[in-house]
Amino acid sequence: LSGRGYPPFVRDEILQEGLIPALDRLRETAQRRTLTVGSYISLPQSTEVVHTLRLFLCPNDAAQCRQRCTIFRSTQEPCDTLNGFLDRHLFQELLAPGERSGLFFTNSSIVRDFYGPHWVYFYYVNVGEEIARVEVPQWVAEDEGLLALSHTLVVDQCRRGNGYPAAIMEAHEQAVINGTDRESFKLLIEEALTGRRLPVFTSEKNRSKRIRWL
Repeated sequence: LSGRGYPPFVRDEILQEGLIPALDRLRETAQRRTLTVGSYISLPQSTEVVHTLRLFLCPNDAAQCRQRCTIFRSTQEPCDTLNGFLDRHLFQELLAPGERSGLFFTNSSIVRDFYGPHWVYFYYVNVGEEIARVEVPQWVAEDEGLLALSHTLVVDQCRRGNGYPAAIMEAHEQAVINGTDRESFKLLIEEALTGRRLPVFTSEKNRSKRIRWL
């Protein structure tokens, strides 16, 4: 949602009307009973931890870094030795099966501006088949019991699913959308946009399929 040119109403609908209220309800429930929340990312492409290594290696000041490097790559030694190096490559060397890393937190502008007490923390875990990234809200990260429970459940689910969480595999099977479902969903979106006098973009070919000809 950051840096992709989405209109503000799209971001607000997804975050302020959808995700954040749902996380609020989960947090309230966790105050009454044991409940942990986590997001499992398979084969993560993140480099946030690696960036800290680049910062450690860099001999230049901030102004020189801005001139010579981007947040993704460096053209200068010794920082360029980390080009193409991902967080999971690092933790593949450090974590034994079942182990997790320490906690880190993201500095995304979307998280900073909208997430409040649900600020995203993450850790890496060796589930045996891969190094996965698990993201948890701040209220889970600050509770050692809930954090440990998230770790235990992820490792157990991956064991049951032969390397991938069994619960997510089951959810994927239940959430299969066929062509008819997809077309019905598109029609509902178009009707909702039209009802709010917002532009609807579709091809004339698709439009013609819904018009009866005499």
